[in-house]
Amino acid sequence: QKIIVKAGVMSKRERSIPFNKITDFTVTQNLFEQILNLYNLRIQTAGAGYPQAEVSFVGLGDVDTPKSIISNKLKK
Repeated sequence: QKIIVKAGVMSKRERSIPFNKITDFTVTQNLFEQILNLYNLRIQTAGAGYPQAEVSFVGLGDVDTPKSIISNKLKK
């Protein structure tokens, strides 16, 4: 099982991250994002001896759903 990220309008790209490679995730908000009720979700994966940011989701309106899915997968 994995997370599949699709992005781009003019230049399309797709990345996949297996759940078993995820080491941590972080949710952040700056002051402007707090006013607009937006969130940033950063997923970290196991890298060459150190955690490395693999994917960042910027400007999410709903962070609870992806956070819950990732948390449940990491517990298994």
